[in-house]
Amino acid sequence: MLAATASYPQTLELFRLVLSLQSSHYEDIPDSLEERFNLVLTQAKQLAQAPDSAVDGMLPESVDLALEILSTDNLAQNIAKASSLGTMSPKLARRILEEMESRPI
Repeated sequence: MLAATASYPQTLELFRLVLSLQSSHYEDIPDSLEERFNLVLTQAKQLAQAPDSAVDGMLPESVDLALEILSTDNLAQNIAKASSLGTMSPKLARRILEEMESRPI
């Protein structure tokens, strides 16, 4: 099912923005933005591990991120190291962002 899903990378702009802020050591990311980031990250990782596990309520950003994870080994390896924004180092955020930006939109 996931393989047949169209990818819309522009839905990940907010996710990329948060990665950019984190990679530049920005400390005032709003709680609501951090919560959204963490939800997208968690759902995408779950979906990438079990593509048939998609459920109603899955965020579009999560689906798109899962598709990117499944198509790029380096991104998958770096995303696997991330559990939440609060525990993500600026260096890891930069690596994830660079992997995402290296993919054509």
